[in-house]
Amino acid sequence: MRLDHCYGPRLDHPGPHEHVLAVVTYGNAPVRVPPRILTASIPLDPLDGGPVAEVWKTGAPATLTEEEGFQLAFTDEVMFGFGRVDRANLLKETRSIYQRLLQAVGTRGWHLLRVWNTIPGILQGPDNYLKYMEFCEGRAEAFEAYFGPGFESTLCACSAVGSSGGPQTLTFLAAKERGEPHENPRQVSAYCYPRRYGPRSPSFARAVTATGLQGAPLFLSGTASITGHESVHLGDVAGQTLETTYNLKALLGQAGRVGSLKVYMPRTEDHEVIEGILDQQFGYQLPKVILRADLCRPELLVEIEGIGER
Repeated sequence: MRLDHCYGPRLDHPGPHEHVLAVVTYGNAPVRVPPRILTASIPLDPLDGGPVAEVWKTGAPATLTEEEGFQLAFTDEVMFGFGRVDRANLLKETRSIYQRLLQAVGTRGWHLLRVWNTIPGILQGPDNYLKYMEFCEGRAEAFEAYFGPGFESTLCACSAVGSSGGPQTLTFLAAKERGEPHENPRQVSAYCYPRRYGPRSPSFARAVTATGLQGAPLFLSGTASITGHESVHLGDVAGQTLETTYNLKALLGQAGRVGSLKVYMPRTEDHEVIEGILDQQFGYQLPKVILRADLCRPELLVEIEGIGER
C-alpha cells in the first residue's frame, strides 16, 4: 500500500500492478474520480489554489461494501473506510460512530492503524467545554466500552481538526496485523493529559508503525507545538512550526524519513511562513497537502501529520 497525491482535476491511471483503494478529496475542488472507487469528501479547503486529492493504492483490487454506516474498501491486507454523522449531539454521535467503527473493524479480526476526524465548530462550546472536549469524551467512552479498562494500549494514530461547516466525518485505515504504537519523549502521552484539557483525555497514540504492511509505514498523528502537555511559542507561527517539526522528527527516530505531510492551519496568512519552514526542514519536493482548519486548542497556529518511511 502507498499514498500518492493528485494536484489536478483528473486522477492519473494507476501504474502496472497497482489498484486504487480509495481517494480522499478536499473542499469543493473538482477532482474527477472514476466510478466504483471509494471517495471520501472532506469539508476542508486546500490552500494551494487548486484541486488536490490523496490516492491510496494497493497491489490488489479492492472489494467495496457498506457496513455499520461506513463505506468500506478492502483487500486481503488493508481496509479503508469513510463515514459521516449529523451534528445534533456531538458526544452521542461520536460515541456511536466509534462504536460502529470498532464493530466494523473488530468483527473481521482487524486492527485500526490510523483515523482522521473533522469536527464542525471544534472550538465552540459553553463554559470552556469545547466541542473538541465533547468529541474526546465520546471517543474515550466508545474505546472503553469495547476494550475495557486499559484500552489505551489499543490506540491508533489519529488527527481531529475543525471544519467551518458540513458533517462530522471520519476516515480510517485498518489492517489484519496490529500496528506498533510509539510515544514522543518530548511530550506527555495524549491519553495521560491532566483534566484541565477536558473530562476525558484524547484517545490516540502519537504514531503507529504498520508492521503488517509492505514497507512498514509509520503513521504520524496530528502533531503541534506542544512540549510536555503545554502549548509553546504562543503567537509565534514560525516558532510553533519549528517546534512541531522537532516533535515529528522525534517520532521518526534515527532511521526514518518523512514520505509526505498534511498541514492544517487556522490562519491562511500563515501559509507562506509555514510552508517555507517545512521546505527547509524536509525539502521542497516533499508531497504536501495544506488545508485551512481549526485546531483543538485556540492558541495553536499549525498542526502537521504525515507518513514516515523506513
